[in-house]
Amino acid sequence: MTSTPPPTSSGRPPIVIAANRLPVMRTDDGWAPSPGGLVRALLPMLRDTGGMWLGWTGDPDDSPDPFEVDGVDLYPVRISATEFERYYEGFSNDGLWPLYHDALRESTYDGTHWDAYSAVNERFAAQLADVSPPNATVWVHDYHLQLVPAMLRKRRPDLTIGFFLHIPFPPFELFSRLPWRSEIIQGLLGCDLIGFQTSSGVANFAASANQLLDVAERDDVIVLDGRAVKLGVFPISIDIDEVEEIAAGRATRQRVAQIRTRLGDPEVILLGVDRLDYTKGIGLRLRAFGALLEAGVLDSERHVMVQVATPTREGVEHYQEERYEIERLVGEINGKHSRIGLPVIHYLYQSLPFDELIALYRAGDVMLVTPFRDGMNLVAKEYAAAHIDGDGVIVLSEFAGAAEELTDAVLVNPHDDRALQRAIRDAVEMHRHERRERMAGLRAQIRKRDVRGWANDFMEELRRSSHAEYALGDVDRSSRYDDPAALAELVASSSRPLLIGLDVDGVLAPIVSHADDAALSTGVLGSMAKIAAAPGVHVAVVSGRSVADLARFDFPADVDVVGSHGMESNERGLRPLDTAEQQRLDTLRALSVVAAESAGEGAWVEDKPASVALHVREVPSDRAAAALDQLREAALDVDGATVKDGSAVLELFTRGASKGDAVVRLAAEVGSAVTVFVGDDLTDEDAFTSLTSTDVSVKVGESDSAARHRLRDTGAVAELLRRLADKLGPPPH
Repeated sequence: MTSTPPPTSSGRPPIVIAANRLPVMRTDDGWAPSPGGLVRALLPMLRDTGGMWLGWTGDPDDSPDPFEVDGVDLYPVRISATEFERYYEGFSNDGLWPLYHDALRESTYDGTHWDAYSAVNERFAAQLADVSPPNATVWVHDYHLQLVPAMLRKRRPDLTIGFFLHIPFPPFELFSRLPWRSEIIQGLLGCDLIGFQTSSGVANFAASANQLLDVAERDDVIVLDGRAVKLGVFPISIDIDEVEEIAAGRATRQRVAQIRTRLGDPEVILLGVDRLDYTKGIGLRLRAFGALLEAGVLDSERHVMVQVATPTREGVEHYQEERYEIERLVGEINGKHSRIGLPVIHYLYQSLPFDELIALYRAGDVMLVTPFRDGMNLVAKEYAAAHIDGDGVIVLSEFAGAAEELTDAVLVNPHDDRALQRAIRDAVEMHRHERRERMAGLRAQIRKRDVRGWANDFMEELRRSSHAEYALGDVDRSSRYDDPAALAELVASSSRPLLIGLDVDGVLAPIVSHADDAALSTGVLGSMAKIAAAPGVHVAVVSGRSVADLARFDFPADVDVVGSHGMESNERGLRPLDTAEQQRLDTLRALSVVAAESAGEGAWVEDKPASVALHVREVPSDRAAAALDQLREAALDVDGATVKDGSAVLELFTRGASKGDAVVRLAAEVGSAVTVFVGDDLTDEDAFTSLTSTDVSVKVGESDSAARHRLRDTGAVAELLRRLADKLGPPPH
């Protein structure tokens, strides 16, 4: 085993960082720390605790012996040239990167790439297990190493393991495209704490974990195999003091004056600083700038643009295409609007020293940060920190993680070309008083937490999670899942007449973000038909959906279909609404629309014959909760309305109804001796509590319930129905 350094006298457990790259670069004199606030924030933590850093040197087939830089021991992980092509350029950057950024480009899903990704993750886990001191804290970083936590936990259960994802985590509808989606979730759930840049990252991950592994998130905690995994939001920040110190220096002030002079002393300098990546929206902002020049809103004698595009992944075709398109646009706009010796767009395809970037930030009057999707985007924060004069405007994409914090920026949807042009125009024409007020708000926000505070916050939360300081008693870890075969035996042996009631979403069909995407398998429908045909057995679907909506599932003819929480059925229909009920329903719908608008993108309103429902499954958890609370409070003021909470949904009824009442009525109609009801949602609890001790109540999923039996997921329900159909057999001839 490789020798490890002993812990220092700091009293803190040793901290071990694992990242794709080591925090160093080769120089003529050997190794030196890489530039950037993140490295400067983490290295002191490692020194103070006797920790270390594992990662790749950046050169294929390079595997030097462990070495020390700046008082920290570094352990290189070897990556071969083939693995670089398949693990790094292939799976990580041609598979995960576009998928995690809203599938802006088609991902490549290649089995050999996945094999290389798994192998490299296994190598990282093995080396971490080998070098980490007893009871150390391991902090794994970013999308390249998502399998490492579970692999490492198997080898070293004594370790505390945290993970931070620097890029967005996609919604389940996109993540589900990944052939190895379950393996990624299982890998990450080897952690004690998983950190994300934004609340939407937490919500998206929790939804994917629930869909793929049937584990529920409660209060940002997922319990798996009796172990709590905490999910948290930790928006990364910058080294504010360093930026301000450089910005205030004499050399920077002189450089700012030189930059403005060389640009022709324009009235307004618009600035973009990005890696040359297709996620950054550089082409969109160039087109918007060109359109404003074409329309005469901007003037090439008064307004110029500087675009810095840092080279990245130059061997990848998508990036080559992006560079070609950007340089074509720059040439086209300059050809139309430049003057001799004074181009209207100054384009730099190069990496700039940090002090030169700070000078550019100071010189820029309007900062354009318009990515299609970004985990955070620290350029926006660096620009605000650099503007110690209190002036300047940021035009910021709503889809950058920074938008959740930097609300005093001019926020814009970059996909809307007209909105982007308006945002740029408003920023350029903004009155000085408003500019200064907005910049004061931006600077106050970023000063709340610098990069060291971000790292300390994460490590403190990781320490708390490893010491089980969360109220795990509030999380239902004692859920006992019934064996579908045994449950089928119980139901089949029950007295006749037998009523079997089944919810749809989360029971017969997996939960999906939008109701129209739900589907039932032919196997489930076939089992239902066999059960309904058995003597003395009556099968009913009891759902919150309308009967008209339920018709799309094409249930067997012998199955009774009850919709709208019992207010309508395929046999009885719905008693028509009277005038007061219709007016009440119209009011409830108007309130729901207002709440959906406040929730933002992803919220939608479902109309039913006697109710209306607000769905927020695709909305970040904080906005979703606020919208539901707003609607619930408003609906309570509507006389005669009934409010029911569901899973990421709130339904408002113009007349009283419940699944409990529906099940009791059905049982009376068929004269059942035993009633079975299978449900998963809060609205199904009314049905569970309406049953007697001789009935059979079955909860699907993990959360607390009054049901006496429990199945793990929709797959277990399908197995129950299949076995029950076999036991009941075909009807006698």
